[in-house]
Amino acid sequence: MKNVICFVLSTEKYVDRIERIERTWSKNVPTIFYSDHDVIERNIIKVHDEKNYRAAEMKQYKVLNSIKKMSDVISKYDWICFTDDDTFLNVKKLNEIIQTLDETKSYGEVLSYQNDPRNPMFQRSDIPKDLRYPNGGSGFLISVKTINQIPEFKSYDTGFSDVTFGLNLYFNGVYIEHCDLFHRHPPSFYNHNIDQIKKNISYHYILNDDDMNKLYSITEEE
Repeated sequence: MKNVICFVLSTEKYVDRIERIERTWSKNVPTIFYSDHDVIERNIIKVHDEKNYRAAEMKQYKVLNSIKKMSDVISKYDWICFTDDDTFLNVKKLNEIIQTLDETKSYGEVLSYQNDPRNPMFQRSDIPKDLRYPNGGSGFLISVKTINQIPEFKSYDTGFSDVTFGLNLYFNGVYIEHCDLFHRHPPSFYNHNIDQIKKNISYHYILNDDDMNKLYSITEEE
């Protein structure tokens, strides 16, 4: 039986988002919030000092390197799911899907030049046209085994945590596979009904208690 732990990207100014997750889906899965402040008793760890948007990139590669030194994580879990603090995760579906995945790959809602040619990232000369990277707000999965096989995660000065994650995997030969169970928008964007919500893993931009509570209640139903 494979096990998963979640790491949630956040910042001190969004403590309300952390609390929203604590009251809902993180009750069902081990969760660590990586941020610019520490509250150890609530599993909030400081990985970088800066609190601006661009700091997300530094937080991403620093937490990946820190995980290598977290013996409790390395020894207990097979998969790590990274996501944002305004994302809902369907933990039941997450636990179900990780049993079927290839540990040599990463999984998420993949962005590429082929499916997103207007993406400004691909206009940069230093970004390979065949780069694949997962949308950070949708969430993405990487195995502990793969994290350990990458010597060091680096900054590529993109300003975006998900792009830098993708570049680290790209330059270390790790394939990111698209999984259509991860979503960068709320269910209403896709006109998803209750049955469809139960079959998916994530939805981004869940910004209030009512929406988060509703999704949590739906996915908790038998």
